[in-house]
Amino acid sequence: MRLLVLTLIMKVRKMTDIFTYCSFFLLCIGVISCREAVIEQETTAKVFANYYVRYQQAEEKVKAQASFLSGDSIAVAQPKIFLGGVSFQGQAMQSRELRSDLTRYELDATTEFNPPFQFKFKDDGRKTQEFLLNLETFTDFSVKDKKVSKSEGGEVLLDRGALQSGERLIFLLIDHKNKTSTQTFDGPLAQSQFVIPKEKLAALAAGKAQLYIVKRKDERIKRSNMEISATIEYYSTSKEFEILE
Repeated sequence: MRLLVLTLIMKVRKMTDIFTYCSFFLLCIGVISCREAVIEQETTAKVFANYYVRYQQAEEKVKAQASFLSGDSIAVAQPKIFLGGVSFQGQAMQSRELRSDLTRYELDATTEFNPPFQFKFKDDGRKTQEFLLNLETFTDFSVKDKKVSKSEGGEVLLDRGALQSGERLIFLLIDHKNKTSTQTFDGPLAQSQFVIPKEKLAALAAGKAQLYIVKRKDERIKRSNMEISATIEYYSTSKEFEILE
C-alpha cells in the first residue's frame, strides 16, 4: 500500500513538472511574440523626413538641415532621432533640440556648388537610408543693356533659364534706398529671357540698383514607410543695373 502511494505521488510530481515547463515555454513564446510585434511596429511606423539645402554663391557657403517625425500621420507624429546620426556630403551633422517637439540636424560648410547633395543615415533596422537633392542652375545672368525703365520695364537674360516642374526663379530687385521688389517665375518653362514688368519697378527709386536671383526646387516623395519633403535654394551673386524713369 505504501509503495502504491509513493508511486502515485511521483506521477503527480512529474505531471506538475511537465505542466510547469509547458507553462514556462508558452510564456516565453508569448514574450518573444510581443517583443517581435513591438519591433515590427517600431520599424514600420511612418517616418516624415524634411530636407533643406541653401547655397550662397557669393560666399560659397552651404547650409543643410534635416528633421524627422514618426507616427501614423503627420498630425500625431512625434520627433524622431537616429542613434547613428545623420550625415550630409559625408560629414556628420549636429543635432539641435529646437523645441520639445522638434529636433533638427544642421551643417554649415564652405564648398563649391556641386550637386547632387547627399543626406544619409541608418534607420532603426540598421538599414542605410539615402536621399539625393539635385538642382541644375544657371551660371551667369545679366540685365539687358544694364538698365530697366519704370515706364517700360526691362529684361533679364540667363544662360540656363529653363525651369522644370517644381522649380522657381525669384528675382530680387533692390534700389539704392534698399527697397525691394520681387518677380517670380514658376516652372515648367523653357526660356532664357524674362520680362520685368513696369509695375514691379513702380515703387523703386530711380538710380543704381542690384539684382539677385534665387532658384528654388521643391520635392515631395513617398517611399514604402517614409514621406519626404525637400527644398533646395541657390542664391546668386548680385549684378548692378540702373533704373530709369
